Amino acid sequence: MVERCSGKIICIASTAAIKGMANLAHYVAAKHGVLGLVKTLAVELAAYNINVNAVCPTSVDTAMCRNQALYDVFAGGPGPQATHEHMLTLMNALNLFPDRDLLAPEAVSAAVLWLASEEARHITGCALPIDAGYLTR
Repeated sequence: MVERCSGKIICIASTAAIKGMANLAHYVAAKHGVLGLVKTLAVELAAYNINVNAVCPTSVDTAMCRNQALYDVFAGGPGPQATHEHMLTLMNALNLFPDRDLLAPEAVSAAVLWLASEEARHITGCALPIDAGYLTR
């Protein structure tokens, strides 16, 4: 990319890269690190016409969000409330759109494709939330 003076780097971060989250210190720290890398590379690579951005989704409908360990985190520990339904109830209370729970993976893919497109050529160092309004609350 440096040799040809063009390119797009798109990292996957998370809403956890922007906002702290209880019981997820390790994950939040890692995602904050991703944003630090994105912003630093955006500064370093702009002279080479290379855009560097991050997509910051809320919880996505993948195996990462559909497992008992995560249900336990959302419930505050193992117990009868540690279910997928309980997690969705909590998430729906945080999103601005009351009828949405986990993002479809395609929502994240669409954001990546847009950042990789020519239409996004003026965007670099951005943390693009795909979060159903979660960060606005």
